[in-house]
Amino acid sequence: MSAVRMNITLPLEVVKTLKRSVKPRERSAVIAEALKLYFRRQSEADFVRQLIEDYKSSSELGPEDREWLDSDLGVGPNED
Repeated sequence: MSAVRMNITLPLEVVKTLKRSVKPRERSAVIAEALKLYFRRQSEADFVRQLIEDYKSSSELGPEDREWLDSDLGVGPNED
């Protein structure tokens, strides 16, 4: 895997925790893994939001479907 050197700014508390918790030669890998997890979660959240939006916009929803949508997904007709 190729790598690119970056200059970033992090909050002081994050840097202190990173330095306390991770060895110097392992910090880039830890930051890279944290970013991968962040991007994966964002993708999953976007996917779920799209599913909910598609489901809500379906013209074939019956009362049982609406009830399930409201209770199981925590999304009501007035929420976005």
